[in-house]
Amino acid sequence: MIREIHSAYVVRSQGLRDTPLCRLMIDQGYDVFALRDIWRCEPFDSDHVELVDLDSTYLEARCFINVLAVKTRDRLCADTFRLVHGVAPKLLKHRDPRLHWPLNTGDPL
Repeated sequence: MIREIHSAYVVRSQGLRDTPLCRLMIDQGYDVFALRDIWRCEPFDSDHVELVDLDSTYLEARCFINVLAVKTRDRLCADTFRLVHGVAPKLLKHRDPRLHWPLNTGDPL
């Protein structure tokens, strides 16, 4: 399932894991990831859907954050999804590309 978290519910110093929605899903047995996405209809170059580990998600920009929750991680196709670390969930052209643009790398799930 995909859910959207408003930035008002994210305390940056505590990270995404401690938001009420993520906490609820984790407590129910879901694996939860930040889903990297772009906020407007623009093409971007990415080989995979990038999911960010909750504990390393870079949370600078105040924006909506989409999260993906799955009961079984192995249901995510390794050819489609990659796990990335230390980057922002929003893809923003006007920000640092090392944090806000697709990496086209990452660990298969």
